[in-house]
Amino acid sequence: ATLHHIRQQIQKHGATDELRSLADYIAPEASGLDDYIGGFVVTAGLGAEHLAARYELANDDYNAIMVKAL
Repeated sequence: ATLHHIRQQIQKHGATDELRSLADYIAPEASGLDDYIGGFVVTAGLGAEHLAARYELANDDYNAIMVKAL
């Protein structure tokens, strides 16, 4: 598989090494090493409309707006 990642965009003060990417920490296929990468996925917003509606029914405009904004 091929994973594409961007490199760091700003050199850290005093750093002498190259700008890093997550791909730099995975062994190349040509190395013959077994290497692994893990990942995770999160989501926000499932049920947000229902929660905002509950706040609106309770006349809680502040929390309704915050739920919609997030």
